[in-house]
Amino acid sequence: MTIRNGFLIGISVASAFFSLGTASAGVITVNDANFQTTPAGGYPFPYFGNAFSEAPIPGWTNLQTPGVSGQNIIVNSVEYNSIPNGGDVFGYTNGATISQTVGATVQVGDVYTLALYFGQRNDIVTDETADLLVNGVQYFVTGTAPPVGGWSLFTGTYTGLALDAGDAITIQLNNVAGHQGDFDDVSLNDSGVVGSNGGTSTPEPGYAGVTLACLGSLTLAARMRRAKQR
Repeated sequence: MTIRNGFLIGISVASAFFSLGTASAGVITVNDANFQTTPAGGYPFPYFGNAFSEAPIPGWTNLQTPGVSGQNIIVNSVEYNSIPNGGDVFGYTNGATISQTVGATVQVGDVYTLALYFGQRNDIVTDETADLLVNGVQYFVTGTAPPVGGWSLFTGTYTGLALDAGDAITIQLNNVAGHQGDFDDVSLNDSGVVGSNGGTSTPEPGYAGVTLACLGSLTLAARMRRAKQR
């Protein structure tokens, strides 16, 4: 084995370490995130030219007791002047909880960001909350109240705790008592591990370990070369 070959082996070992140490940060799938999937039975209840459903929202869990929840399809501007991202449907709740447990589980140190739009209808007062539920604790989103007839982006973060490692992550959407809650365009992102400077990055193995792997391969190659020369 030549020194060159030993160096190449060291590089390969280092690459393997980096590959194994990289986490799967990125966008986490949220089923029917913008509520556009037509519910069972369609939209059977008319409302001033628009229509709504009280059926379960596809991809979500609807806890209908004591209230109701569902989807509302917009034809005119009685309720809203527009819908986020050009859609025509939003999710709503009146005293019920809309929730979804995503496929990802808590990774220690990863930053999870929940983002979604809250609405304020033209015709009635709406008021809503949303949170990430992890190990029985709620992490709420915050934002600026939406304008009448419009929407506002709300966001919230949760950083993976050691005591929550491997636990499920659930998105919860609720209304404030006495008001309807309207939601659209839900997203959840895993930003990776928080760095010492406050930034985020995907986790990597220690550089010392990688360096030792490279040096070890070089040392082995040198010894084998000397043994061959004897």
